[in-house]
Amino acid sequence: MTDVAIRSTLREDLYVALGAFDPATKAATFQVYVNPLVAWLWIGGVVLVVGTGLSIYPGRTERAGALASEYAAQRAVST
Repeated sequence: MTDVAIRSTLREDLYVALGAFDPATKAATFQVYVNPLVAWLWIGGVVLVVGTGLSIYPGRTERAGALASEYAAQRAVST
């Protein structure tokens, strides 16, 4: 059983795993994978979630408008 070594930076992720080992010759084969810009996918996802949350949260003018229309509706009912 082998473990995978992972090195992550903002520029790339590097994965190194033992592919095969020949005990007779003591030669090893490694599998190396380079995945560029993986961290930026996670950063982009966080920016997307934060931006969506900020856009959904009602602003001060929207809350004031809602209060004014509610007040006008109550006033129309009471008169």
